[in-house]
Amino acid sequence: MASPIISPKSRASDRENSANRPASGEADASRQDQPVCARCAEPCNTTGPQCGACGAIADSFVYRSRVAAAALALFGGLFGLHRFYLKQWRALLYLAFCWTPLPWLAGIVECIVFLSSSQTAWNAKYNQGISTGRESGKVLGLFMILGLAIFAGTLSLLSWLPFQAASNAFEAHQQQRAIVAATEQVATATQQFVQAHGRHPQNLSQLRLDKQMMDDYGQSIQLSRTELSATLPGPNGGQIIMVPVLMNGEVLWDCSGSTLVGYALPSQCR
Repeated sequence: MASPIISPKSRASDRENSANRPASGEADASRQDQPVCARCAEPCNTTGPQCGACGAIADSFVYRSRVAAAALALFGGLFGLHRFYLKQWRALLYLAFCWTPLPWLAGIVECIVFLSSSQTAWNAKYNQGISTGRESGKVLGLFMILGLAIFAGTLSLLSWLPFQAASNAFEAHQQQRAIVAATEQVATATQQFVQAHGRHPQNLSQLRLDKQMMDDYGQSIQLSRTELSATLPGPNGGQIIMVPVLMNGEVLWDCSGSTLVGYALPSQCR
């Protein structure tokens, strides 16, 4: 049987095609080196977290939420929590100046910027263009309104506390002055009792005093044969101690045991 005749030109062409065609083993090895999509088993693009064939997102990809970043900027902007969340080095600047109100103000501004940016622009900037759907900022808006209400209430409380403290101090001062005036009346009535009876009264019931005054300040004033005392209300009230001294038929008062300054004592002590 005659052998087929292969021309030298045909042999040269086959050798050239064989040299240009990669070996099947090399192609298979190159295909095995590429990462494979877990969903469609096709080779994945190593430059992005999303499969180009089926659109599946790699498990290693971390989506950064626009609403979460805005919430961190609003409530943790003083310490740059939103910048740590976005993995940006400028978060260290927020920590460096956290003792000033500047990071807090910047956080409020950035919260508004985050919420006002479109979802597409946000994903393109922070998520490599990958989208998981539209995020709603209604809940965060409610938190912002609540935060503003709490802030306004705090300012109102801080402005009200000094006024209330001043009002309480004024009321206590007025009450102290009324007790001093009542003590003066008791001292005058005591002098009148001594002049009329030649002895010291044993208690307040023996004196002629205004009934309304006794009802208001009787519990703050005590009288014995050796001492007239009055306790003033308030944290800085003090005490009046008046010791009667009979001299030439006249009652004088020794107020050296009192804790009040001289000008605040009853007129009999000055």
